[in-house]
Formats: sequence, C-alpha cells, structure tokens
Amino acid sequence: METAKRVRVQNDKENEDQEYEPLSQQLQKNFQLRTAEKVPDRPRKLTKPQAPNLLVQERMALKETLDSVACELEVPVFKPRLINPHLFEHASKLPFVERKSATNFSQF
Repeated sequence: METAKRVRVQNDKENEDQEYEPLSQQLQKNFQLRTAEKVPDRPRKLTKPQAPNLLVQERMALKETLDSVACELEVPVFKPRLINPHLFEHASKLPFVERKSATNFSQF
C-alpha cells in the first residue's frame, strides 16, 4: 500500500493473536517516510499578483453620475400656507375634535 508520503513495509511477523497496539505505534512500525525525490535546479516561477475585479469603482462612477443628474433636477419648493393669527389669540373658539379610541387587535 502506497500513499503520497509513506510506503508500506512488508512484515511477515504479523499474527492475528497479537495484543492491542495503538495506531500511532502501528504507523511507526509499519510505515516509513519515502526518500526525498530530487527537485530540478531550475528556478521556480512566481505567480503574478492579480487584483480582484471588484465593482466598487464602477459603482462609485455610477453614483457620481447619478448625483450630478440629481443636482440638475429641480426640487419642488414647499410653500406652506399662512396661519391665521386669530386662531392663536382665541384658541377657545376652535371646534372640538373627538379623539378616536385606540384600535385593539384580537389574536387569531
């Protein structure tokens, strides 16, 4: 049995009647590390860093154009009506408005 880093050592001494042996000891007894294979002497190529393609710049450019368009649009001017000063002087003459009771919701 072979894996990427270990090679199985053939042991003919293994019997089914042996006592329990921890897995760590079994690995040390039955496997050994492979010898390092020679790596070529050529220099390794480094990958070029590449920035992620984020949409932040595009969104900022779009936001700037939207802001400039919004500034160009005319905002409607709110013109409140004048309040009759007579109402402040004679508050007792105002009509009485009944308050509505609070709405109570029943459970389902």
